[in-house]
Amino acid sequence: MLYSFVLASLIYAAIHFEFLHFSIHAALSIQSFVLLVTVAVHVFLMRSATAEIRVQKFMFNFLLSTTLKIFIYSGAFGILVYLGGDIFGEQYTNLTLFLMLFGFYLFYTVFEVASIMKFLRKIG
Repeated sequence: MLYSFVLASLIYAAIHFEFLHFSIHAALSIQSFVLLVTVAVHVFLMRSATAEIRVQKFMFNFLLSTTLKIFIYSGAFGILVYLGGDIFGEQYTNLTLFLMLFGFYLFYTVFEVASIMKFLRKIG
């Protein structure tokens, strides 16, 4: 949660000092969506890591979850492109929406993989 707060603070500062031309409502909505998906996948992977002895089964679950996340984010991007103006009240370019969604995906995925690796080293 602290990580999410720090990211939200950085985004707020970037918008406030006009480094990003994006509304805080849109940025926090996208961040909340990515956080929700990441937490759900992270809980699934942590349960899988503690329940599975075989590394191959965990790797299958990890690759499956990564694939599902990419499909979920691709669908979300499609919805953002199609309904972006109706959802946020402003029209953004497709590149802006993609970069915001991909940026949050990248930040959360790096954090998630690092925490899973730390957990696996601790139990292994």
